[in-house]
Amino acid sequence: MSLTKIQILVVSLAVIAVLSTSVAGFLYWENSKLKEENNNISTQTKDQDPTTKDTAAEDTSNQDAASSTIELKGFLNLVYGDPQNENEAPRYSYSVSDDQGKTTELKFTDDTKYSGGKKASDFDRKKVKITGELIPSTDTVEVLTIELE
Repeated sequence: MSLTKIQILVVSLAVIAVLSTSVAGFLYWENSKLKEENNNISTQTKDQDPTTKDTAAEDTSNQDAASSTIELKGFLNLVYGDPQNENEAPRYSYSVSDDQGKTTELKFTDDTKYSGGKKASDFDRKKVKITGELIPSTDTVEVLTIELE
């Protein structure tokens, strides 16, 4: 049984697609682990710093005062990630990249209003206008509204 060049090419492309998907999932997983480790380190540092305040209520009120409504325009990026274990759903990461190349992480909630789509993934790789609340401790924007631009 001899394989034609086309069959070999098709099999090679399939193998490349599977490998690249696996690598992308692994890199997303590693990035998530690094973010979690950085958050843990900053929390430990804050706990060890004698100048930090111990009251959680004061920290919360400072975050509320510092958060502000902002507007972002750019392309929505959706990154799919493998679940951490087989019993969980796949993980998703959303961000928006503006014309200058600045990328901002996004957090969608049940209160997010979608104009032109039913869910966040409907806007993947599309130019959007986002209104949201800046979460200063994470430099993430909690999305209030999203619409096609």
